[in-house]
Amino acid sequence: MKSTAISAQGTKLYVSDEKFVIDGSLAKAIAGKAEVNNLRSFKGFDGQATEVDITNLSSEAKEYRLGLPDNGNLVIDLDRDFDDEGQGELHVAREESEMRHFLLVFPNKVVAAKFDGFVKNSPLEGGVDQVIKSTGVTIRITGPVEFLEFEESENT
Repeated sequence: MKSTAISAQGTKLYVSDEKFVIDGSLAKAIAGKAEVNNLRSFKGFDGQATEVDITNLSSEAKEYRLGLPDNGNLVIDLDRDFDDEGQGELHVAREESEMRHFLLVFPNKVVAAKFDGFVKNSPLEGGVDQVIKSTGVTIRITGPVEFLEFEESENT
């Protein structure tokens, strides 16, 4: 069977202090929003629900329920550009401890993840024969992650 895996090449991250309006069109959703450029990699949605111990004196063994879902973090690596609007928005969000709205658009441009989060850090890294990087920028996700499907694939 032929693989249906989606290449990560071309994934884009958008950030805004205003909510993304989703009405089926990716172009409309990202209009006026800042793209975080020079994105090298991402990893995330790694949280897990807590275990709630519901064991009582009638239990025959330990009993549990799951607590609320915890969507964890999105951790990104990027080549630093101090003039990039999206990277600047991440910096301001971290400095002011303010929540931002995010849209991670996968390369097929039909599926995206929408979530809110706080930028916890913005480390810098550099060395001989290297570009300046921000590796391990951590966005703490707050609330639900919504995976969206857009009606059409668009060039964005």
